[in-house]
Amino acid sequence: MVQQTSIDSYIEVKLELGYRQRQVLKALLYLKEANNREIAEFLGMPINSVTPRIHELRKCGRVGYSKLAIDPITQRSTIKWKLL
Repeated sequence: MVQQTSIDSYIEVKLELGYRQRQVLKALLYLKEANNREIAEFLGMPINSVTPRIHELRKCGRVGYSKLAIDPITQRSTIKWKLL
């Protein structure tokens, strides 16, 4: 279940952002928190398309650090992102 405030925020910024940025925001809206690989997998796109979008969304204050975690697939330490 997605909070109404999250939906309202998403709608508010929808017109300000590019298509891929909006896709990443939608993925995080659904996933709540995820690393770049998980977002890429969810969206069915290469990770090198997600990583720059996360950077852009962090710069404009839409996405932020959630926690450090071990990725279950790669077994590497990774940063989980969340909507702000």
